Amino acid sequence: MGINVMAVSKVSDDVDVIADEVKIFSKKYDYVLTTGGIGPTHDDKTYEGVAKAFDDDLHCHPQLAQFILKFYKTSDPNHPALKLACIPTTAKLTYGFDPVNKKKAVYPAVSVKNVFMFPGVPELCERLFNFTKDQLFIGDAKSHTRELYLSVNESLIVGQLNDAVTRYPNVSFGSYPKFFHSYYQVKITMESNLENYVEEALQYLKKSIPRESHVDYDANPFSDKLIKMNKLNFKVLTDTISHLETTLKQYDPSDVFIYFDGGKNSTVLLHIVSALYEKLFPNSRVSAVYVETNPKVNSYVEKSIVNYNVKLLRLSEKNFMNFAKCCSGICIVKGIRKSDLRASAISKSVEGLPIVNPLADWTYHDVWKTIRALYLPYCDLYDKGHTFICDSESFPNPNLRTIGPHLDTVYYKKAYELEDEALEYDKI
Repeated sequence: MGINVMAVSKVSDDVDVIADEVKIFSKKYDYVLTTGGIGPTHDDKTYEGVAKAFDDDLHCHPQLAQFILKFYKTSDPNHPALKLACIPTTAKLTYGFDPVNKKKAVYPAVSVKNVFMFPGVPELCERLFNFTKDQLFIGDAKSHTRELYLSVNESLIVGQLNDAVTRYPNVSFGSYPKFFHSYYQVKITMESNLENYVEEALQYLKKSIPRESHVDYDANPFSDKLIKMNKLNFKVLTDTISHLETTLKQYDPSDVFIYFDGGKNSTVLLHIVSALYEKLFPNSRVSAVYVETNPKVNSYVEKSIVNYNVKLLRLSEKNFMNFAKCCSGICIVKGIRKSDLRASAISKSVEGLPIVNPLADWTYHDVWKTIRALYLPYCDLYDKGHTFICDSESFPNPNLRTIGPHLDTVYYKKAYELEDEALEYDKI
């Protein structure tokens, strides 16, 4: 974006402290971004602090209030969530653009002068920032950026990176190691106001670093989903998309529920259904049923809700069965592979329910081939040797156990590296 980060400050939940810091930063810098302190609880004081910084008062913004009451399905004028609608009187609302759903964002960024206030939850902060950055931060000079993702440790490319820094003084380089990422180990960024310089720097690094270390990583796998899936030309995937599209057309979008458990099958399924909803029902959100089977999966499920804008219904196993039996006209989309050793037991447990199973003909390797080719996020347990996770008794698979470079170090390969899918449910 061409904006340099000049200072970072961490402040307490104190109105006076927030106001003083905002006042100083607002005078000193072109843009001031705040994160956190926006919510319904007693310690959410960002709006109040920013208002005080500019000798302003708070008021209940009618547009925000209407949205919040609708979101929380209440008409209570004293509902605590309405604190989110109490913003400075001089605040500006900026509705960005949602590139995934290809429409105006439903919730705005709130700003006063050059101070822009974002939520503290990382996923929500990133989401709102990406929606509104083009409207909020408009600079005179256009910055050109490039990124290079690598599968090797940062220490192995220091020499090439230092050479590039020396060779291209008009380019700003950044190196960001990732110790526990599913797809790469280091990201190198290049930024310059001169596009030819930054492109030359990228090509120089690509030539300097062995090709086998490059990762063609997609940092935004949630955009253009159908286009990307069709480009893969995986027969099992294209057949599933076609059959599922025909099925979905037979239902009202509000009557379709994905059985989402955070596992690899439901990860693929959610991505496919989300893509088809964008095509068939662009004004509808995907609905999912979540039956918790492994608490360690919860954080991934929460991220998926944000990434796919899912309406999630949390149920116990018993309540799920009652829900599926009692709600007439619904369709539950669940991924059960026939090649799965537990397929017979799973199918029997849902016998008689309105289940559609688009992944019946998929194999273990089909699932992982698709996930990895699309660079989809998945539960990190799979990167720790677990080959199935929707079970509270899930453990790393002994067939993935290996010895590290130091003979006394034992670790587990990633789930997609399992060669024989018949060993998927092996335990230590």
